[in-house]
This record gives sequence, C-alpha cells and structure tokens, in this order.
Amino acid sequence: MLIESDLFIAVIKDKDRLKPAATKIMEDIQSGRMEDAYASVAAIQEVIFWLVREGRSDEVLSTVNILLNVKNLEWVDLSKEICLNASAIMKEFKLSPFDSYHAATAISRDNKIISSDHVYDKIKSLERASLASISP
Repeated sequence: MLIESDLFIAVIKDKDRLKPAATKIMEDIQSGRMEDAYASVAAIQEVIFWLVREGRSDEVLSTVNILLNVKNLEWVDLSKEICLNASAIMKEFKLSPFDSYHAATAISRDNKIISSDHVYDKIKSLERASLASISP
C-alpha cells in the first residue's frame, strides 16, 4: 500500500488533525504490523517543498534522512513507466503532478493508497484508505 505524502506531513507538523492516525500508521510500518508499505520518492520532494514553503528549510536534511530510513518502508523510484502514467493521469483526471506520481506508483504496484486526499477517488482502479478512518 502506497503511503502518500500527507501522512508524512501530518507527522512532521506540530499540530494536525490527522497527526494521531498518521503517527499510528508510521508506528505500524516500523514495527512490521503494516506489511508491504511503500512510498514514491516524489513524496520526499513534496515534503521538501512543504518544509521550504513553511520556512523550515533548516529541517530538510534531517527530515529526509529520517524518512529514507523508516524501517519496513520501501521507497519506489520514478521509472519511465511511472512518469508516463503520471502524465496521463494528470491529463485525464486533472490531478496535481505530485498526486499523479503517487497514483501512478500505486497503480504500478497494488492499486492501494493511504491518503486523506479525495482526488484519488476519481481513479476507479485505486483503492483509497483515508487517514481519518484509521483509529490511533
């Protein structure tokens, strides 16, 4: 199941309504209770952009290091196929570039994604689990 960047950002934020659920999911991944968790390397870029936009550039290196070393979380590179599929998703479903990369990555694997973003519901082949639906 693809872990979307909103989960990482919810954990990083000082206050976020989804922080308890996001923290629980991260704990489940690291403990091995959640198996087959993966994320697109595009999520790293999205987190970096968010940190810079929030004036937290000094946290970029440590945050990226922590994310890349989350136990039991596989990072999926952007292949040519994923880039091409993301471009098609952007055009057909009017998703943002990052959301398109996440969707294309999930479609290349198991068609499952954890995200609070309803835009993924437009893509019928994707099965979205909402962060809000996960009890901490």
